[in-house]
Amino acid sequence: MTQTQEREATPAAERAEQIASRVGERLGQLAGRATLRVQQAASALREGPEGSGAPESKQEKQTERTKRAEDLVDQLGQRVSHWGMMSNVRVQKATARLREDAEDLWAEAQEKYRAWEGKRG
Repeated sequence: MTQTQEREATPAAERAEQIASRVGERLGQLAGRATLRVQQAASALREGPEGSGAPESKQEKQTERTKRAEDLVDQLGQRVSHWGMMSNVRVQKATARLREDAEDLWAEAQEKYRAWEGKRG
């Protein structure tokens, strides 16, 4: 009976860790896609439609656009990184709570089993 309970407790913790890993992978993919899209937008701004100004003003506009796009990419990267770190901390806390609850259940089940065996024997 204790082996069955041990088998049931272990997979629950493993499943929680697997879920946390998948969440982390998905967050990483989301961050990667968002960064790629922002980089594509920045590239499109760099190559943007050419105006009818003097060559110097075209160059200045393009430099300004490039700087602005790079700033946006940096800000987005920082936000995604911060969000990912916060999510990772929350997942770790939830996993720790699940593990602690599983250990409590296991200890309680052992205690009840010992009490039952004491009455029986």
